[in-house]
Amino acid sequence: ENAASLHFWFANFDGLRRELFPLLAGAYDHYLASANPAALYSAVAAGHEHWLAVARRLPTLDEETIAALVGDHTSVAL
Repeated sequence: ENAASLHFWFANFDGLRRELFPLLAGAYDHYLASANPAALYSAVAAGHEHWLAVARRLPTLDEETIAALVGDHTSVAL
């Protein structure tokens, strides 16, 4: 509910974090255009589920698969 903090956080949402979670960047753009935070809430909920699933899956992957994520992280991006 603190718009200034939200804008500050997104000002630093760049690089790999933005590449891994483009859904959130799009939701923020929608928020800026509409002043309606519903898209942000939805993206955060989707991100919670997605990143929890990724974290649970990582320990089951072999080292080669994990190493491949360094070169191509799109398989885990949301």
